Amino acid sequence: EFDIGHNRNIGAARARHDTLIFLDVDCIIAPSFIEQLSTKLNQYPNALLMGQPRYLTRPLSNEESLALQKGALTNDYLNHLSVYNPYRDNFDAKQSISTEAAPTAIKKTNDYGAFWSLCFAIKRQQFEQIGGFDTQYTGYGAEDTDFAFTAFQLDIDFYLTADLIYHQQHAVYRPPLNHLESIIVNANRFYQKWQCWPMGGWLEQFCKMGLTDWTNEQSNSITLLRQPSSKEIELAYCPDAAYV
Repeated sequence: EFDIGHNRNIGAARARHDTLIFLDVDCIIAPSFIEQLSTKLNQYPNALLMGQPRYLTRPLSNEESLALQKGALTNDYLNHLSVYNPYRDNFDAKQSISTEAAPTAIKKTNDYGAFWSLCFAIKRQQFEQIGGFDTQYTGYGAEDTDFAFTAFQLDIDFYLTADLIYHQQHAVYRPPLNHLESIIVNANRFYQKWQCWPMGGWLEQFCKMGLTDWTNEQSNSITLLRQPSSKEIELAYCPDAAYV
């Protein structure tokens, strides 16, 4: 399975600049994203900054993809095709931040659990101070929360910004049964390190399905009780969903 944290570490090691900006491979950046996020990071060079994802509700058409390549798809057009993920912390859930205000829109937060590595920026010195992503996490899940918790432990400030990226629509599983085993392995790793459970919503859903034996109060490792059936996997498959 694809090791997200390990590959982000490779990217950081090969980057030539002291400003590191990370982006998931299935995302489209707003035209001003790199410039605005870089400017903010230069203003807060010791901090961890996260951008604002929006989720396309359908795949782009061939015509739209061609327009995107030519730089002809505007933010307003992409905003119309996209939504926020209501299960994530959003810079402005009411969607009232204008394009003009976005260059200066930034706020500090103490909720390090709101961080995820879909789109973020950090200086190389702070990235190395954190130690990069913990490669003991394999596959999918919790490696970004671990990264943020380490930043908190090191007194690295965390800021949310309104700088936009657009996550391209693709099929997902709700809950993510396609990542069941790695989520369990990584949740156990996270608890051993931090004495609290990550990904509680997914773990609860797995438990209700009888796949695991998890409760939020337990301190022992999660056990996989059984694999999901083909019918359960079929029911969890959401080809038209904008986000997990």
